[in-house]
Amino acid sequence: EYLGDGDVRNPDGVETRVLDYGSIAGVAAPLVAPWKPLTDALKAEGYTVGTDLFAAPYDFRRGPKQFMEFDYPRLQSLIENASAANGGARVVLCSISMGGSFGHLFLTRFVDAAWKLRYIDSWISLSGTFNGAPQMVEQLTSGTLYADVRAVLSYLDKNDIREFMLNWPGNVWMVPQASAGSADDRVIVRAVSSSGGQDARNFTLSDVHE
Repeated sequence: EYLGDGDVRNPDGVETRVLDYGSIAGVAAPLVAPWKPLTDALKAEGYTVGTDLFAAPYDFRRGPKQFMEFDYPRLQSLIENASAANGGARVVLCSISMGGSFGHLFLTRFVDAAWKLRYIDSWISLSGTFNGAPQMVEQLTSGTLYADVRAVLSYLDKNDIREFMLNWPGNVWMVPQASAGSADDRVIVRAVSSSGGQDARNFTLSDVHE
């Protein structure tokens, strides 16, 4: 349930949680399946789950406020414990897609330079969405989903999908933005008139607030 200003809460009687934090038990789930070949390859090279191979899942529907309050303290502890369990070795982070924004916020706003120097060896970002994803605009305005997600939620009307997506801070956070203090004329929305022709007004990154 969206409360405004980036705050959300679970409806009465509902609990949301990330299962098996730290383990890699969830990497076989369909929507995060790209992780399984990677973790299988790492295990084949001698990495051991719970010793020097960990996963740090998060609820993508939530946004920066929830990440700062709940997810990042847990991630920091996981990294520190992983380092301690391996003789003080520094940790290699790896993320995919929205994990780019998630990881960037953690490294730039949650931990300081001394902590990073002590605990972080490097960060591998795969297809990182460092300034959001243009397709998120379409999802938030029309309820259009990726094909694999749409197949799972085929029983829902697109208007209903749009309404609940608008209440997920993580989705709104993924709308691209112009750099602070600068104009950006890259078009992310091409409006179409009711007659089917191109509207005279296109929306650029600088127009996102509209």
